[in-house]
Amino acid sequence: MKEKILIITLLSIFFVNIIPVNSQEYNPLVLRNVKIMVTLDKEGNAHVSIRGKMVNSAKVPVVPGYGYVNLTIEPSRVSNLRAKVSGKEVEAVKLKDRIRYTIWQPISPGKGIEVEISFTVGQAVSKGILFHEFRMPISRFSTRVEGATVSVKVPPGTYVTYVKPRPVSISTTVTWRLGNSTEYLELEYSPIPMPVMPVKAYLVFWPILAFLFILLGLIIRKIR
Repeated sequence: MKEKILIITLLSIFFVNIIPVNSQEYNPLVLRNVKIMVTLDKEGNAHVSIRGKMVNSAKVPVVPGYGYVNLTIEPSRVSNLRAKVSGKEVEAVKLKDRIRYTIWQPISPGKGIEVEISFTVGQAVSKGILFHEFRMPISRFSTRVEGATVSVKVPPGTYVTYVKPRPVSISTTVTWRLGNSTEYLELEYSPIPMPVMPVKAYLVFWPILAFLFILLGLIIRKIR
């Protein structure tokens, strides 16, 4: 008897999108140890790397087919697109509202393959005079996810001043462990060496600076 092979289309997600979800349609693929790394540069671009192991939980071999990374931004802002499956480069193209990559490698029952997608998003940071903000919406994979983290690294010479929600670690890189209630990730950073604040630092910094200028003006006026 010839061995059956199940072919499915995997709908993965990004900018950024990675929450486990129970699908009504049967999907034997499980994404494990998903790690998303976002490196911000001084120009405000985001260099994104998505890695994970796609495991076949079915009793027959599976060919995933196409994978999709949904975009909440204009495709024209995406560049340097690459995709690898088991270390080998595969086709990856930009469509109207998503990235499509190919996974035609069969996955045996209980086995898995390493998947990696990388690209650059231009103008990903809302830049201010001294404080810059990065916000990342979270959506869902159409397949089950077991373990997912997102890490955002701020540019050299800058300091994280605000994060939401609470991460598992904060330094020059902020890391979140994602859950079903996560809707978005947000951070603020600045070249000013300030501690992480419970509110956005610019809401504290600029009023204090204005107060000091007013106080200085009053002192100078009094001296004269």
